[in-house]
Amino acid sequence: MSDKKELEATLKTFLKDELMLSQIEFMGNKDDLSLDSLAQTELRIFLEEEFDLDISMEAMPVSVTQTLENLINHVDQQIKVTA
Repeated sequence: MSDKKELEATLKTFLKDELMLSQIEFMGNKDDLSLDSLAQTELRIFLEEEFDLDISMEAMPVSVTQTLENLINHVDQQIKVTA
């Protein structure tokens, strides 16, 4: 992943297409994503497969998935740590 804009686009596509979060197109990066536990689990699996990350529940608390901004920053940091 080359930069945060590309990461943001990838995450938005997943949230829209796989989690049916169609309103993501109209949301700001600080708006509440309101992901339920199933969506959080699906997101965690996607991140592990897409970015070859090992993300446990403890490593990705609910606060990380609260906003797109939090999610982008967390994933970007995890990618840098594993690189």
